[in-house]
Amino acid sequence: MHRSRLQNTGEYALATGQAAAYRLHILHNLYGPGTRRLLLEAGLRPGMRVADLGCGVGMVHRPARRPCRSRRAGRRNRRQRRPARPDGDLTSAGSEPRSALGAFADLFGRLGPARGLDYTVGRRLFHLVQAAGFPAPEVTFNQPVLARGENKRLLELSVAEAARAFIDAGLITAERLESTLVEMRRLGADGTVLAVMPRMAQVWARKPGCPAH
Repeated sequence: MHRSRLQNTGEYALATGQAAAYRLHILHNLYGPGTRRLLLEAGLRPGMRVADLGCGVGMVHRPARRPCRSRRAGRRNRRQRRPARPDGDLTSAGSEPRSALGAFADLFGRLGPARGLDYTVGRRLFHLVQAAGFPAPEVTFNQPVLARGENKRLLELSVAEAARAFIDAGLITAERLESTLVEMRRLGADGTVLAVMPRMAQVWARKPGCPAH
């Protein structure tokens, strides 16, 4: 009965605010360079105005500050010439060779349906933008792979933050999750194991009728 109340809630599983600051710092380190390339390839130029919708702590809009004016807002009548949308497939994460780091993809992959969420939407992002009426969208993938360093901890930290969601959904016991996190932490310091981060699909397209320049 407890599990059924959690289904289809759409509730955010990860921590927010200060509790998520360290993980978000690592997230920015991993995906920031690719995001900056995306913004440039999407055609941002000095003088343009950009609205960052669903901005979280604003890490995506920061690279846009210098080339154009940016707003951390959700206003609908934005003056953005080309919408640039990144989204991920959490089930694409893992390690080489396979290891306990794969718990990230396994747990989030099973949590999504339990909460009425789609953690694999990045697979279809290109076609979703295309179906929305944007002609000739462009797409690239951003999937960092690390052997060492603090950024390698992203998978472990994400699982730790979402621990209560996994347990409440009946996906794993508290004891099993704790032992999994200990092993993920150990693997983070093992330079022979590659941590494969979630693949982020990055799609951009010109609004219909918008001039090229």
